[in-house]
Formats: sequence, structure tokens, C-alpha cells
Amino acid sequence: MGHSDSILDLRDIHKRFGGLQVLDGISLSVREKAVHGVIGPNGAGKSTLFNIIAGLLRADSGEIIFNGQSLARVSTCRRVPLGMARTFQNIRLFKNMTVEENVLIGQHSHTPTPILSIIANGRYAREWEARARSAAGAALKRVGLEARKGDLAKNLSYGQQKLVEFARALAARPRLILLDEPAAGMNVAEKMGLLRIISGLRDDGYTIVLIEHDMKMVMHVCDFITVLDHGKKIAEGEPSYVRSHPDVVAAYLGKGGGIRAGTH
Repeated sequence: MGHSDSILDLRDIHKRFGGLQVLDGISLSVREKAVHGVIGPNGAGKSTLFNIIAGLLRADSGEIIFNGQSLARVSTCRRVPLGMARTFQNIRLFKNMTVEENVLIGQHSHTPTPILSIIANGRYAREWEARARSAAGAALKRVGLEARKGDLAKNLSYGQQKLVEFARALAARPRLILLDEPAAGMNVAEKMGLLRIISGLRDDGYTIVLIEHDMKMVMHVCDFITVLDHGKKIAEGEPSYVRSHPDVVAAYLGKGGGIRAGTH
């Protein structure tokens, strides 16, 4: 079902946990240089799908094609050099390290192999470190935290810590960024900033796949949206189509109020 301009194709992905069918034949194509939202009520299977794309979970069946290559035998750590990076729903920062150090860690997958050269702090290592610091600085500038690079991560607000994680994903020089609920815990001003960052990245040719509960943000920033409910794809299309789709309305409103626009 792939499209010529898609960077990521999921084909008939199934996943069970015990007796529970968490993903039931999910297929979707992510267009290059677009923001693709994956939404749905709690328990819809979004995080499981993300973890399968990132390689943290293995699908029971189905295929993932990234940039023309099957990921069937590609481990999580090998997916980063291929051009895929992600953030997590729960912040995973080293709180007692500086902001810059946290972002540098995102580039370990690009570390050159001669580790002895690094230990000896040879010229090669110094060149690599200079390149890594430059990439970290550029990533922090993108998320507006360049001035905080020397601060300990724990001294930043929750929203800023989420942006550090975003910068760490960016520093890995990905073609595809997986954002897992990036706006959760952010205040209104931080969300507006996040919208600007995501839009700017798309304009510069990045592809972003986004799981997000904040419907207002999803409708603003996504070019295309896939809606899951109980492990099945119930709707897919541009925001205007998805917003008024009867199955989507029913899935959200049938959950005791569910997820309303502007809440998370």
C-alpha cells in the first residue's frame, strides 16, 4: 500500500498481549516532509504502534518499511543511524547532567568506532566532539534553549525538559522524528512554542509522526491524521475530514467526554 513519496509504510501490523488484541491489522503510510498525527482514545493502541515503529516491541505480524528498507531485522539502536529518532511520553533525561550533555548523548549512535582514539583523546576524537557539540548547539537553538545549555536538566521546567528531549532527538540528525505526546504537561505558551518548532521542522524537510492528546494542537499542526480505536484504524485523512468523521466523534464522545479539543 506504499506511496512513492512515503518515507514510512506500515503494512497489516498485528500485536497481541496475552488474550488482548492491541493492534488489529494497522496499515498506514507517512508522507515525507509531512506531520502525521496518530490519535485515539486511551487504550487505542497508539503507544504500542509507536514502540513497534521504534523497535522496542516486535509486531506479531506485518511489515514496516522505512526509507525503502524493511525494518524486520533492524534493532532499535540501528534505527537511529538509519534516520529515525524519538522522544518518550515520560521524560528520560539525566537530571544531574547539563542540558548540553543530555543532547550530546543523542548522538552516541554516530560515534565513530575507533573507541581507543576517543579514550586517547586523539585528533579524531576531538574532531568528533567538536562536530557533536556543534550539532547539539544547533538542536538547542531550534527549541529555544541555547542559553540554558550549561544548566543542569533538573533546573528546567517540565515543559523545557521535554524540549531538551526533543533537541536530543534532533541532534541525531534524523529524517523521521517520532514524538510521543510532546505537549503533555506543557503550559499554553510552551505549547505555542512547540507548534512553531514542529511547523518549522516540517518546512525544513523533516518528517514527524506525532501521538498527541491535545486535539487543538493536532488539528493545527498535522497535515494528515490516522485515528485508532481499540487497535483498529477507524479514520484517516486531513484534519478537516477527520474532525467531522462520525466514527471519530463517536469514539471520543463515547468515552465519558473523552478527549475534547484543547485538553490533554
